[in-house]
Amino acid sequence: DIDECKEIPSLCGPNANCTNAEGSYECFCQEGYFPSTGKTWETNLTQCTVKCCRSFCMDPYSLNCALENFTSVAANSCQEMKKNTTVDSTQLLQDILNTASDVVGRLQVPSGADKLKHVSNIMQTLEHTVDKMALKLKSGDTEISSKHMGLKVKVKRGEIPLHEEVEMSSINTTMKITWKAAAGENNKGFAFASLISYDNIESLMSGSFQESTFKEENRTLTLLTMNSKMVTVVVNNKNKSHLPEPVELQFSHFEGVKPNDINRITVCAYWDMKLHSWSRKGCWKISTPFNKTHTTCKCDHLSSFAVLMAHYEIKESITLEVITKIGLTVSLFCLLLAIITFLFCRSLYGTRNTIHLHLCISLFLAYLIFLTGITQTNNKVGCAIVAGLLHFFFLASFCWMCLEGIQLYLMVVRVFDSQSLKKKYMIPFGYGIPLIIVAISAAVNSGGYGTDYSCWLSLKKEFLWSFLGPVCLIILVNSIFFIITVWKLAEKFSSLNPDLPKLRKLRAFTITAIAQLCILGCTWIFGIFQIEEGTLFISYLFTIFNCCQGIFIFILHCLLKKQAREEYHRCLYRICSLKKPVKYSEFSSYTASSSRSQSQLQVRMQTESWTV
Repeated sequence: DIDECKEIPSLCGPNANCTNAEGSYECFCQEGYFPSTGKTWETNLTQCTVKCCRSFCMDPYSLNCALENFTSVAANSCQEMKKNTTVDSTQLLQDILNTASDVVGRLQVPSGADKLKHVSNIMQTLEHTVDKMALKLKSGDTEISSKHMGLKVKVKRGEIPLHEEVEMSSINTTMKITWKAAAGENNKGFAFASLISYDNIESLMSGSFQESTFKEENRTLTLLTMNSKMVTVVVNNKNKSHLPEPVELQFSHFEGVKPNDINRITVCAYWDMKLHSWSRKGCWKISTPFNKTHTTCKCDHLSSFAVLMAHYEIKESITLEVITKIGLTVSLFCLLLAIITFLFCRSLYGTRNTIHLHLCISLFLAYLIFLTGITQTNNKVGCAIVAGLLHFFFLASFCWMCLEGIQLYLMVVRVFDSQSLKKKYMIPFGYGIPLIIVAISAAVNSGGYGTDYSCWLSLKKEFLWSFLGPVCLIILVNSIFFIITVWKLAEKFSSLNPDLPKLRKLRAFTITAIAQLCILGCTWIFGIFQIEEGTLFISYLFTIFNCCQGIFIFILHCLLKKQAREEYHRCLYRICSLKKPVKYSEFSSYTASSSRSQSQLQVRMQTESWTV
């Protein structure tokens, strides 16, 4: 009987004892270790791992055990390499990478304040292991991958061409480094460079920065999140903190950056192992032709690197601030005059008047809240309420504008009868739909209301579209209604129609409604471009159009209407205690002659049916 245990001392693997049996052998884990496959020992598969794991955790596959397992495998691999000159370094690296990947996978679950420390320990252990084992690797390229990690190593022996550049790539990152930086001057005929890439680890690393804010280009930057995959660069140069030539890294972005973006910028950073946080020291961004999908960085030392997305704390130009405050104040005054006109001018009473009244009320309250509350970010709850109210009233203004398009359509299609929208349906539509949208948005993501910079919706596109989506839909629906309305009007004008005066009045209504749609619609189209492009020119256009909405509405629906002008004329005469005008329009409610009064009343009633 052959004693396999004596013939092959490492038959059972590290941390295990081998016992010879009749025609076979048995493996047992040493005290404090347990078989990875449970009670059944599987040849070439079972390993004795995790010393004393059961003493501090009930589940041997928990995070603590995985960390202990990783450390144990790394240490055993190094010991194996020292004892055995013919060891397969590639397989040892594969085992270590698999174990490290297992730990990273478990860290995706919230694991307390120590998770950053664990990540740092994993990266340091990997760096140390690759550094030690690269000496045993064959010359040329070696590539190893696991579930959450990838490793590429390039080894060179003999005369090292110091000025030759090494280029290595992972899926999202490209590294360039000279052999001089990788090997150093005293390389003794051996050099290696390696790139370790991590998948899905960025969720653990975001939010930990040495500087919450910093200055760049005379502006304040606030770091937000990682915007690329993270990589670790390992070389055999012992002086890794001061490379003779910088390492160059090109990262692919998670989130694209637009040219001339005034409020976002990418930042090159490295992971500080001691402080367990991101830092920019010794790393800088290369000035290259603009690329919204990539950033190129250089660093004068080695570590783990990534690209971060930072946010400018933009202080608006004085000109833009003045335009906003003065423009909105004038717009508020015009909207207030329009509201008073629609409330007290009896000659304008009708369905369209009701729609215009609620449109003006919605815009008035939105502008008033904007002026008084948009910058009140200190109180998070109050800021969220302000953002929610702005969301509601701006959506309400578009809903009332949509109702006007529907009303005009009904008036043209039903030109021979007096059908119009009922108030009992208009109020639920005008205010109910915005309320439902705001309620759903708040329930899905309450944190989307209010940001660190303004009391408005979060600029994350998936949430911002809770406003822009309905706005775009209403603009589209209104455009369809207006196209049909104009088409019907053209048909009626082309025929000999006895209702020509009514059609002319409808044409005027349609023109003003289309103009109103253009004003409100263009404003928020510029708003979309401002969010997407972020240029100062678009900001000016958005601000100017926004400030002019109230002014245009007052001009279109009040000053351009004869009934309203005559009411203003009478009011001015009364205020100035002047003689009432002798001329009375067909909308006057008083005449000396009773017969003429009845005639005028009939005309007025006929007209009112077409001012709806």
